[in-house]
Amino acid sequence: MKKIMFSDKYCLTQAVLDGTKTMTRRLLKEGTPLGNWEETQKKLPYKVGEVVAIAQSYHTLNKSGYTAPEWLDHVCESSAGYENKMFVRADLMPHRIMITDVKIERLQELSDEDCTKEGVGAFLKVICEKASEKYEKKSDNIYWITGRGYDQSLSYCHNCARKEVEALNQEIGKGYEKYIVDGGWGVEDEHPCFCEKCGKPLLFDFCGNVDLELPNLDLRHESDLYILNQILSQVDEDAEKVIRYFAHEAFSLLIDKVSGKGTWESNPWVVACSFELVD
Repeated sequence: MKKIMFSDKYCLTQAVLDGTKTMTRRLLKEGTPLGNWEETQKKLPYKVGEVVAIAQSYHTLNKSGYTAPEWLDHVCESSAGYENKMFVRADLMPHRIMITDVKIERLQELSDEDCTKEGVGAFLKVICEKASEKYEKKSDNIYWITGRGYDQSLSYCHNCARKEVEALNQEIGKGYEKYIVDGGWGVEDEHPCFCEKCGKPLLFDFCGNVDLELPNLDLRHESDLYILNQILSQVDEDAEKVIRYFAHEAFSLLIDKVSGKGTWESNPWVVACSFELVD
């Protein structure tokens, strides 16, 4: 039996076990023949109907409370597979997937639906949580640009606030970030507030009208990831909107993390496998 590895750093193994990741793309090995499907299939790592073990380190299985067979009692902490799942035995893994479809395509040909099946939701949650932790540590000693919903300072949308903060920080000097983006917040529906730069409506509660603010948010900015983390952790329906909206952008970031910087832009040939959890 073969085994397959998913990133633990970005919670993709857990996404497979949760059933939220049901596709994976792997770079096609050099020399794989194209144009003749029968010949191509012979060189692919997995085939339709094949059952493959999900690799997990023995240590991870111990921590998860997995009821282990006798062999696990004899796995010592110094063994190669105790911490590194690359060295575990496939037949000793408790969870398996079955390959249901295999196709060859360029990396960038995947749809938004494919992106969500690739587990970008789990990836987004990880990067948003990490950014939020960093962002909150900074917030104690910084001036926040806020909106009229709370005080009398200027009301900006996040996009305009970010530009304003960048300009202010340049004046202060490189390496000293005194200002940080909080954006502007409008009063609730009866008394809407508008960005004094671009005129877009500002919302008191992102979870009330996420659709209007999503275009102003950017995965490259820590402050925006902080806002997205709040959305992802509060309302399931809004979390799904975030995942769908950023599906392609999140996947492009993810594939560069797991397969090397520049992978998305180079648009290589990949083998795309669909699968289902069978054990």
